[in-house]
Amino acid sequence: MKTIRTRKGLTVPLKGAPDQIVYPAADVTQVGISALDYPGLKPRLRVKEGDRVKRGEPLLTDKVHPAIHFVSPAGGRVVSIHRGARRVLEGIAVEVDGDDVVEFKVPGNGKPDPDAIRSALLSSGLWPVIRMRPFEMVADPDVPPQALFVTAMDTQPHAPRISAMLAGREEDFRSGMRLLSRLAGVPVFLCRDPGTELPLTDLSGDVREVVFQGPHPAGNVGTHIHFLSPVCRGRRVWHVGFQDVLAIGEFFRSGCLPVERILSLAGPAVRQPRLLRTRLGASLPELTRGEVISGDIRLISGSVLTGFTVTSGRRFLGRYHQQVSALREGGRRRFLGWLYPGFSLFSAKGVVASHFMPRRDLDLNTDIHGGRRAIIPTGVLESVCPLDILSTPLMRALMVDDLEDAEKLGVLELAEEDVALFSFVSASKLDYAEALRRNLETIRKEG
Repeated sequence: MKTIRTRKGLTVPLKGAPDQIVYPAADVTQVGISALDYPGLKPRLRVKEGDRVKRGEPLLTDKVHPAIHFVSPAGGRVVSIHRGARRVLEGIAVEVDGDDVVEFKVPGNGKPDPDAIRSALLSSGLWPVIRMRPFEMVADPDVPPQALFVTAMDTQPHAPRISAMLAGREEDFRSGMRLLSRLAGVPVFLCRDPGTELPLTDLSGDVREVVFQGPHPAGNVGTHIHFLSPVCRGRRVWHVGFQDVLAIGEFFRSGCLPVERILSLAGPAVRQPRLLRTRLGASLPELTRGEVISGDIRLISGSVLTGFTVTSGRRFLGRYHQQVSALREGGRRRFLGWLYPGFSLFSAKGVVASHFMPRRDLDLNTDIHGGRRAIIPTGVLESVCPLDILSTPLMRALMVDDLEDAEKLGVLELAEEDVALFSFVSASKLDYAEALRRNLETIRKEG
């Protein structure tokens, strides 16, 4: 078993870490999906408001790959279809009413061939759990990968532990791993942290267990891909999250779409940070009712580094998220703030008083402490990047849309989560993730 230790990175000292025990969540009356969760998707609506749908019934399909379905997480009635600016499809809301479910035909208990596995995943709406690099989008079912990655760790702030997700579902994990190995027919890298033990007996195929150790982003799949099977034009890899491996195993056992999701509800503004057992696409305002403190609070689907702000148009749990975070809104100016020593602030450069005090978690809010600045700081980005790339020149190329230099510097290896720390530590207050996605989409469309 291989062990890779990374030294560069950052553990964000944020209050509100969750109790790693799973509690049942409150029932929600609405669930939904959003096309914004799937970069590169050209959605075609399959339903209209008022339609009744079953769990597992398609709500959207991809115009480019019509076989890829995006299905309802619950049985009920379509109550709203929300479009944002330029008529971008932001969300489809389904009012939960009963539990009518589509029963799918799945291959038998033997050794199904890859085509049968692919067909079952496509028809059930589970195919979108398989994503590909470069471009970090739903995998093309017609183009095989050079490797497949299973991410059994998460180093983001307040992430749930893998052991909490695995408890009682060991056979689903083994089944999911066997099916993915047969589907891909390539080396499968199972990446975990040193404290997680996984049931790896009776696994077929070329499964390679790799331990990653270090501060965030050691748990990002982009870090794993960089060290084990780097991507470029003409070389792609697939990756699957841990809970989605469990879902694949359960689906081939039951024939019904699994919708259970274990997530962490955490952050300084949460009354009782803990793990919750809920369902895919849950309405987050309903899920968090009574769970956050009063006041001006920002609710986030995902981690504080990579999630999106919950709004009326986009209020459902992100498809790939396993966290819900809550922070106090910032924006209040401190009188003579430039003289404040910063006992309750955090700085990666160590320019505030808290840097010289014993390490403790801080009650951070959404304030970025300044406006956007036309600079890209030298050195600080490299200090939190364990990848062998030139971080500062690459970010500069992204900000000015220099596609040629960006590709030479390794942009095709990255996704938004890989540059989230750059935005957090940079004094420029720039959103590098937005620039990265803009450049990746341009490169993809131009071929």
